[in-house]
Amino acid sequence: MQPISLEKIEEIVNGRLYAKEKNIMVSHISKDTRTLRENDVYLGLKGEKFDGNLFYQEAFKKKCSLVILDCKEEDVDLSLGNFLFVENSLDALHKLASYERDLFSGPVVAVTGSVGKTSTRSLIATLLSEKYSVLSTEGNFNNDIGLPLTILEHANEEVMVLEMGMNHLGEIHKLSLLAKPTIGVITNVGTAHIGNLGSRENILKAKLEITDGMNDDGLLIINGENDLLGKVKDTSKIIKCYLNEKKGFYIEDIKRVKNNISFKLLNEEYTLNNSSYPMLMNCVLALAVAKKLDLSYEQITSGLKKYLGADNRMSIVKTKDYTIIDDTYNASVEAISSAIDFLKNYNNERKVVILGDILEVGEFAQEIHENIARIILNNPVDLVISCGPNAKYIDSYLVKNNLNSIYYENIDDLINNLLSNLKENDTILIKASHGMNFKKIVTYLTML
Repeated sequence: MQPISLEKIEEIVNGRLYAKEKNIMVSHISKDTRTLRENDVYLGLKGEKFDGNLFYQEAFKKKCSLVILDCKEEDVDLSLGNFLFVENSLDALHKLASYERDLFSGPVVAVTGSVGKTSTRSLIATLLSEKYSVLSTEGNFNNDIGLPLTILEHANEEVMVLEMGMNHLGEIHKLSLLAKPTIGVITNVGTAHIGNLGSRENILKAKLEITDGMNDDGLLIINGENDLLGKVKDTSKIIKCYLNEKKGFYIEDIKRVKNNISFKLLNEEYTLNNSSYPMLMNCVLALAVAKKLDLSYEQITSGLKKYLGADNRMSIVKTKDYTIIDDTYNASVEAISSAIDFLKNYNNERKVVILGDILEVGEFAQEIHENIARIILNNPVDLVISCGPNAKYIDSYLVKNNLNSIYYENIDDLINNLLSNLKENDTILIKASHGMNFKKIVTYLTML
């Protein structure tokens, strides 16, 4: 955040400031007293299970310059320091982020999609860092709290790369109006959150909200091979990306060699340090951004070499006995299909897939999980271990089709019986929605 006075913050958020010195300058805001630094601004946010207003005393112990709260003045001890009272702390956060965004004149790249948005955002940031200083979303800061906090982390970076997630219609609309992207990227439209949105067509509508904050010069880069995105009307402000199809923005001469994929773009050869074919589309989307922002061949090549992937997303963990593919961050039909495609590259070992529920699919639960079973049946998988209320549909479908499948009702039973189901040198893909906490399985196997 650019240095700003307490008085200016009061004006921006339309609050009530109690401070002896209104011209104190601050440059960092935090919602968490555990990471709060001296002279920071503490913002008390309310959630379903917590009330950040209650931690203002802890914030002053950390010697913060200001606390922003949405409680009543009589509920706090005003003698402890500088207070700013607002009607709603989240609204105040958005107003501050909007002010910061309006001060920024560089490119803002926003990334969304049912699958692959984090990997794509991470790759875009890695590539652009070869030419520019880049502010990028960290972790899962892709919602109505995380995105404005990311914008407020801006110091003197030349480019912002922001990730936008959603569960319902209208959420990306709000994020786009806040971020005002100059370039939007949509990786795909799948079935993630279909239980909330009702149809893939509504998911497409939600993803296209990424353009709502763009001005007339904004550019949208999308996966042209996705069945729904491919039908989006072509305009001069849309770039559709393809693999081996000579239209739009495309790559060709694709060759997979062990853990790498090589390809040509505009007659120049590149290598991606990842052998997942779906990751290749994420790469093409990132390259379209890189070319739009004038990166050279040398800069792109260097960036591709440095890209190591995102945590808990197709991360390879080698132990004494196993090769673990940790893809536990989240799950959808499309992401599981991609992960199993990646698993094919391990030719000499037994392939084990450990799966949990895909969440937020509502009435589509049985259909979606049986679709996963069909994908597995069409691939060389030796054993499936599943867990969760919806994962039972995977197990029952596989058992009916004579695939080696084991089902557990809860993750503790799965872990307690896991070693008896594994063999030395197994390659193990572990994947489920984040709420299933399958990272616990990875931790168990790596601690052996």
